[in-house]
Amino acid sequence: ATCFMNAASKPYFTRRYPCVPCLLLAGSEIAQRKRNVFISAEDFTLLDKDGLKVLFAYLSQWDDVTVIIYYRRYYSWLASNHNQKIKDRTLKDGAEKWDLTINDYIARHLSCDGT
Repeated sequence: ATCFMNAASKPYFTRRYPCVPCLLLAGSEIAQRKRNVFISAEDFTLLDKDGLKVLFAYLSQWDDVTVIIYYRRYYSWLASNHNQKIKDRTLKDGAEKWDLTINDYIARHLSCDGT
């Protein structure tokens, strides 16, 4: 999804998940052969109006496009995200990196100022 984002407006995501141009080219080659491709990313929700235009232009290579939207319940996502943070901590930087309990993590996400 970061290939379709404005890097200046979403620098964290475009740095952490940089666009891989060869994947876009591979998709274009698939379109030229009149074959199907499945494109999926949670970060499509972060696209602004300009990003959607770029995505639309890319998808216009195919004659028929089907968009499937899956809504993940917010609280299910929060628990999964907290779990991923814990996994990242234990695999990368040791126990001090992530010390929030699930309750603290949810409270932080639900607060208006994010603290």
